Amino acid sequence: MSENETTPALPSTPATGAQGAPPEAGMSAEEEKNWCYAAHLGPLLMIFASGGLAAFVVPLVIWLMKKDENERIAEHARVALNFQLAMVAATFVLVAIGFGTLGFGFLLTIPGLLVVFILQIFGGVRACMQVGKGEPAVYPASLTIVK
Repeated sequence: MSENETTPALPSTPATGAQGAPPEAGMSAEEEKNWCYAAHLGPLLMIFASGGLAAFVVPLVIWLMKKDENERIAEHARVALNFQLAMVAATFVLVAIGFGTLGFGFLLTIPGLLVVFILQIFGGVRACMQVGKGEPAVYPASLTIVK
């Protein structure tokens, strides 16, 4: 280049990742966001495929695959995994109460199972909306099981 030519200006802001920070090297922001969506939408598919008992499988697999590769994806998968494990535990407790009372407890636990189901659907959809906005996912009624 000669002295009179100017170099093209580079963009002043980098592409942002799932939570507003630059994406990890080797992965586009869109790809990172898609992995985050999968961590929250995968359980919704598994809820219908397994009755909610295997909803933790998708975020577990994503967390195990990405925990050392990408911090944002791992965080979204970890949050989804913790929530789904809490919901599976609640389901087992409610079913155990139902069987433990020779079926009479199901009069009380069926509404509880319905609440768990609604929380799983609502939590997953809300978390996906938060991913779309670049915010960290926050689930209702979640426990910290996996750190």
